[in-house]
Amino acid sequence: MRRSRIISVVVLIGLAIGVWVALRPAPLDLPAGITAEEYRRAEAKLAGVLKREPQPAEVWFRIGMDASTSEELLPSQKLTAAAECFRHVDDVHALGPSARMQEGHLWLKHHLAAKAEACYRDVLVLDRTTEVPEAVAATARSFLVYILSVEIRLEDRGRVLTECGERSRPWQSVDLRVLSLNECKQLHFPHMLGLNSEKGRQRLAEFLNADPGNPDLLAAQGRYLTLDGQLTKARDYLEAVVKKHSTPACTAALVDCCYQQNDWERVVELLPGNHEQPEPWIITRVRGQRALQAKDWLSAEENFRRVLIKEPADQESHVGLAAALQGQDRHEERSEILRASAALARIRVEMVRVRENTPEEASALVQLCLEAGLNKAAEDFGWHAGRMQQMR
Repeated sequence: MRRSRIISVVVLIGLAIGVWVALRPAPLDLPAGITAEEYRRAEAKLAGVLKREPQPAEVWFRIGMDASTSEELLPSQKLTAAAECFRHVDDVHALGPSARMQEGHLWLKHHLAAKAEACYRDVLVLDRTTEVPEAVAATARSFLVYILSVEIRLEDRGRVLTECGERSRPWQSVDLRVLSLNECKQLHFPHMLGLNSEKGRQRLAEFLNADPGNPDLLAAQGRYLTLDGQLTKARDYLEAVVKKHSTPACTAALVDCCYQQNDWERVVELLPGNHEQPEPWIITRVRGQRALQAKDWLSAEENFRRVLIKEPADQESHVGLAAALQGQDRHEERSEILRASAALARIRVEMVRVRENTPEEASALVQLCLEAGLNKAAEDFGWHAGRMQQMR
């Protein structure tokens, strides 16, 4: 009897909270496309679940989630409204990082890559100073890396992975290696992984259809054509793109295509005059190749070394640097560079064998990294080798 009374009281309290919440006025700053009735309905439903008055941030998050989990693509107004609901959740709120991530998922579902990228980056910015749940940070990083991979923005991807791998978290007392085995491959050997994938091209086509004027997407489309060996088509496409968007990414894509065509006259026209400023490393490498042609050995060496600071596993720059050193009769240094290049060739073959639960293969890769002078890569893969060995 007493238990029945207690249950009745709890039910009555829950109903009272629901009625009270439902009768309260909705906030005045409702996003376009979200009605006061929708807000009150979501608030009352959440109150029934939580058995307490929900915070406004919790209500906004719930409305956004209800809209974003729809299997159908949302009309433009509803899409904007759902995204605005997530943005109503402050960064400092416990749901803030998740709201940023879920907004990113929403934009990505609708193929708006640039907006999704901005949201995932917001999560990582929060992760620098606040206790973002590891699952949220790792998921945001994974989706950001995915977008940058589809767009063949390997330098941007490398910066994201480097920052995540090197950042220390003051509230963690143990050494957590946040980069996965595959992310280590993407960081240290970006050009040894498949870039010209059918899935990547299909996804880029969806991105371009949703955002046809985005320079990064246009540059990526040209890169895919170049990688596919369609140099004439890529050249015509990128020439038209650069006329409208002379961004470093678009220019670099065209420079690479012209270099593949051996059109040095056009390459020289495209190369920025002031190369003291940061530039895509692919342009710096072409400068090195141009200097080799002119037998300007010192300039060639300088440019190839600049590339190797950014991309220490770039084999073409190792070969170019060896040629520049040969031109200066620096044979011992040349031999050292060629040994590193030979190790990189072996890494290209052995890396595909390194997967989860393969500690011996990972250890062999560590040795090759050391031979190539890639000490940071050796450290990272060595950590994974030890982790896998302990799991046996």
